[in-house]
Amino acid sequence: VQALDHLQHLFWSDIAAPSPGGEFGDLLDRCYILADQIIGHRMAMLDEHTHLFLVSDHGFGAIHKWFHVNHFLQERGLLVMAEVQGRGLSSLLARAGMTPQKLRTIVHRLDVLSLRRWMGRLARVTLGRRMDSALTRPIDWSRTLAVSGSPATEGIFVNLKGREAAGTVEPGEAYEALRDQLLVELRALRDPDTGKPAVTAAYRREQVYEGPYLDQLPDVVFDLGDGPYLASDDVAAPQTLQSLPPGYLQGGHRPDGIFVAAGAGLRQSLQIEGARIIDLAPTVLYAMGLPIPDDMDGRPLLEIFREDYQDSHPVRYAPAFESADQSPEDD
Repeated sequence: VQALDHLQHLFWSDIAAPSPGGEFGDLLDRCYILADQIIGHRMAMLDEHTHLFLVSDHGFGAIHKWFHVNHFLQERGLLVMAEVQGRGLSSLLARAGMTPQKLRTIVHRLDVLSLRRWMGRLARVTLGRRMDSALTRPIDWSRTLAVSGSPATEGIFVNLKGREAAGTVEPGEAYEALRDQLLVELRALRDPDTGKPAVTAAYRREQVYEGPYLDQLPDVVFDLGDGPYLASDDVAAPQTLQSLPPGYLQGGHRPDGIFVAAGAGLRQSLQIEGARIIDLAPTVLYAMGLPIPDDMDGRPLLEIFREDYQDSHPVRYAPAFESADQSPEDD
């Protein structure tokens, strides 16, 4: 079933078209048919003691633009690149103004036989990253105030003194002022092609997350919502919002996934509203007849179970262990 995620990234335009088809139409159909068969096989295994939960941790939608977060920071003077050092070939090319984008353009023009197609997408991506690494100037941490984390985090880290090796931002008032600035700038970012906001929402990390590892998360997090943007941490990007290259990706993640339940004691033909991903773990524990740790996020989705099932299966909570090494026998 994992294959469906890759298919939707690569072929979303074909999948979401009113009349799916195209060059890969038959292949896409076969993949979804196989996924249905796998689910059907699991459904056939259900008995009066078993539940089946079909869950996705995200949805999908069309994407066609990069949001280069580090370029966004560079434009505002919050991230500064160092001067090129050394005498190697990559240094000489960088001093001559050769950027990864210019090199890609040259490669495309020289590749008149389209030989790149035979490399495979993974090989092309790997080669592109190596070109980026060779021609990209390093970050000047002594003058940098903030930097993007990995694309998956959709967040920005402050270069905080006392936490980062070359921190420049004082904790306290200066730190909070910078976070205020980042929130304002992110919320104000507009796509020049549409005039619409590129960022759906932006938050301090503690507005979204909590727990003992909060300090490992980005200081500011943003939500691209249902927009057509894919976050990037590329420090050599030529602009903040940039069209994706042809043949790269067509689909990206969306906040709303799916949750389907079947089995013993469940209501029939019920549509659930407002379920959250953090509700799934306590729901699974409840369905298994196990106590729910009292510090677990979320709630059991009792509304999916019949009243008679709930009456005979009361929710139970139990104290959470302080560490994975502690067990009931330790008490």
